[in-house]
Amino acid sequence: MKRVGFLRNVGVALVLSLLGGAGFAGLRAMVDPALAFQWLIAGLAGAYVLYLLVKAPHATGRVVTFAAWLAGTAAALIFATHVGVLLCAQVLMIWLVRSLYFHASAFAALADLLLSGLALGAGIWAAEQSGSVFMTLWCFFLVQALFVCIPGNLPRPQASDAAQMADDFSQAHQAAQAAVRRLANQR
Repeated sequence: MKRVGFLRNVGVALVLSLLGGAGFAGLRAMVDPALAFQWLIAGLAGAYVLYLLVKAPHATGRVVTFAAWLAGTAAALIFATHVGVLLCAQVLMIWLVRSLYFHASAFAALADLLLSGLALGAGIWAAEQSGSVFMTLWCFFLVQALFVCIPGNLPRPQASDAAQMADDFSQAHQAAQAAVRRLANQR
């Protein structure tokens, strides 16, 4: 199993941030800045999804997952009237890939969704404060790197006292019936 660690994710965050900053500067020189930003979001999300799929603990469905991401990205690029819609779609697709491949419980997936929202908020805050594409991407992907700290299978809540008592009573009842049967068979 290929391990995904926090430091490796920080390295990926740094690489994606550097590529994103340089890529946006190059794309902006060739096309409209809004279109460059859309292409940048789709490209970096695709690179991150590919990284997640390569590091996934099991290989089942990787091609289908990437094809679903491609279809979702194409639909978002075609139908999104605002760059925020594309951004939210990409964050949700990243979350879905991580939930499918790295988390075994609904609670862990919900914690990851909360982390994805926090990463989006950190990216937006960095964009407003610095105006730098690199800093925006760095803050976003740095917070995303924390997903490895979410346990894959969060513990389930303990059964309530009433449910535990009912289970204990059921076991005692079965033991008593077995004892009565043994006594009846001895006669």
